[in-house]
Amino acid sequence: MSAFNITLTDQVSRWLENQVAVGGFPDASAYVEELIRQDRERDLTFGQLQAMITEGLESGTSDLTVDDIWGRVKARATNG
Repeated sequence: MSAFNITLTDQVSRWLENQVAVGGFPDASAYVEELIRQDRERDLTFGQLQAMITEGLESGTSDLTVDDIWGRVKARATNG
């Protein structure tokens, strides 16, 4: 495990201490580690969304009408 030293303003330090207390974290390190975990998860999700958007854009224009697409969505929802 690595150790880092950071400098925070008094206001940010008080906020961090409060977040640790109300969030049930044992210490500031655990809170910061959770923030980093959430940020990494968000980055992964964003990357997946970007890939899906790129795939959609590269797939071209559909010959289906909006009604056709909604019909397929409804059928899929009904049939599982």
